[in-house]
Amino acid sequence: MAAKRTAASTPGQRPDPAAGFLAPRPEPAAAPNDPLREAKERAVPRSEQLGAAALGSARRFVRASGSGRGVKVADDTIVAQAQSRIAAIRRDANLSPQGQQAGLDAVNADVRQQVQGVLGKIAAAREETAPGPGPGTVRLKADPLLDSLLMFGTGGQVAAFLDAASGDVAINDALWAARALIGDGGRLQGSPKKLDITAAAMRAQARMTVLEDWLARQLLAARLDQTEHAVRLAASELFRNGFLDPAYCATGVFRALDEAPAGDLAAYFDAVVQSAVNPTASPWVLQPDGSLVTGGAIESEKAGPLRTMADDSYSQI
Repeated sequence: MAAKRTAASTPGQRPDPAAGFLAPRPEPAAAPNDPLREAKERAVPRSEQLGAAALGSARRFVRASGSGRGVKVADDTIVAQAQSRIAAIRRDANLSPQGQQAGLDAVNADVRQQVQGVLGKIAAAREETAPGPGPGTVRLKADPLLDSLLMFGTGGQVAAFLDAASGDVAINDALWAARALIGDGGRLQGSPKKLDITAAAMRAQARMTVLEDWLARQLLAARLDQTEHAVRLAASELFRNGFLDPAYCATGVFRALDEAPAGDLAAYFDAVVQSAVNPTASPWVLQPDGSLVTGGAIESEKAGPLRTMADDSYSQI
């Protein structure tokens, strides 16, 4: 019978590779050596500028204020004002059940109209600021030297070609070639120079003059997804309950509408884009049609109280 495997490492000892330990590689964009760091930092305020109309409209609809136990929906938002109107209608003992329902229906109709206005601005911003193909995803011009590199170039030559590329078109096509060579099924996929090629590609991408604008649009796309989710969620809770559960304000759902915090803007960029690329940090994942499906994570506090999938009020907004 095989001996039981021991722990990969113990205090004061080097990890034992035979025990299954695998030293983690740093992420390609890990700070502080990320060659795109400065471009990402500049992209954050640029994304705020590009999405000013949509983001501003959403913040007027709902946003969180305060901190700790004092966190709540900001008093000057449409949602907070609707909550107050609903509470007043429910407290009014002089209203008949029919009168109360008529008052609640009027509030819901007003909120629904406001929601459609915000969602319209978000849709318009998406259309106007779509990031388009990323650097190196399409080839832009014919180049015999690039064709030769694709057929015969070594890993070292590809890395040198990337480092020598200048101008947005040449860099784009060099990135395209590198992706084709080291990607799935590429001729250099198993090359020992693959990491060198990846590093050279990151350096080349950082030299593109269009990169900052593309990154800003990519960031804004992720922020608009978060914004739509927050707006739809706030409206849904108002229609269902007449108020928002404080848990939503205390977690990241409405904080996503805040302007970028002071500090490490490159880290902020990475966090927002990652949440859009891999949204399973939320128990419910927003679909293009406005419906929700279950996510794969257990960090439910990030999205506030859970609802059953039988509740489709969210998709009716």
